[in-house]
Amino acid sequence: MQELLNVFRKFRKTLWFRVLYLVVLGIIVAELFPFIYSNQAAACLGLLLMPAAVFVVPYYFGERSVKNFALNGIPVLIIAILLATAFQTQATTSPAAFDLTSGFPPDATDLPRLTLWNGTVTPASATPPADFNFTVRLKTVPANLTNVTVYLNLTALEGLAGPPRNYTMPRDPARVNDTSNGTWFSLRKHLDPGIYEFSFWANDTRGNFTYTFSVLGPITAGFFNYYALWGQFFALNMVIPFSFYYVIVFMFWYTARMRKTRSRMVDAKAKAGKDEDEEEKPKPKSAPRGKASKVTAFTCTNCGADVEETDEKCPKCGAVFED
Repeated sequence: MQELLNVFRKFRKTLWFRVLYLVVLGIIVAELFPFIYSNQAAACLGLLLMPAAVFVVPYYFGERSVKNFALNGIPVLIIAILLATAFQTQATTSPAAFDLTSGFPPDATDLPRLTLWNGTVTPASATPPADFNFTVRLKTVPANLTNVTVYLNLTALEGLAGPPRNYTMPRDPARVNDTSNGTWFSLRKHLDPGIYEFSFWANDTRGNFTYTFSVLGPITAGFFNYYALWGQFFALNMVIPFSFYYVIVFMFWYTARMRKTRSRMVDAKAKAGKDEDEEEKPKPKSAPRGKASKVTAFTCTNCGADVEETDEKCPKCGAVFED
């Protein structure tokens, strides 16, 4: 066990250790990204966990350089986009049968006036140009409700968007008598190569309206076409969590800077106080200049005046001194 710890400590000091944890962080961010398109609570959690993980993991392993923290975000962002794009492209290009609904379970007892179920396209995947059959089931309340129109919304994507087109769907002639649980509608479309998105919606003359969510389909392009599409999507949407990451890096840098500034201010204040104390100390008196600077050697016995050693007579009373 101790040998493994020693090997890990040596590996931790190498550049490859940093490469390893950046790759791991890229995988973590790619796995966490779907959370931001879940419910509101999960979305908030994902937006917090992604930038927090990118910052906390290097910090735990001893990283303190603001420059390195800023640079870490770039490879992690690239790895996360590449991996998330690959995961989503794989899911898109290998779909099961489509089943679009208005969001109400078939056994619900309080259905709205209009409900759509079993929206699909056959074949789900084909090499265009080819014919595709779109079908959907409409249920009305009451069952004999008339003046309802069902539409196919089909969009040929150019980048992340494209001009949507609506096609009125006639009743499915093969199921015209199957009205026990709704009415079937179908429409055959000839599609050229490209990336498509489709959904269904219906309304009546009284303003009732219902629709299904849109999905990519039918699958009429290759893996790398969808990879390019999803790459644009993830590149744009990764901006939000990584903006939060750089806010964390900025706060880390700002806190460190303020701490250093405060330390310098404390040191400067302490030095200024020391200089003031030295200035307040009394200075030694300087010796008087000229005659006053001479040291008194004797006292005149006649008048008591101070007499220097070199004086021959008293400067005050004039008495002459004997040797």
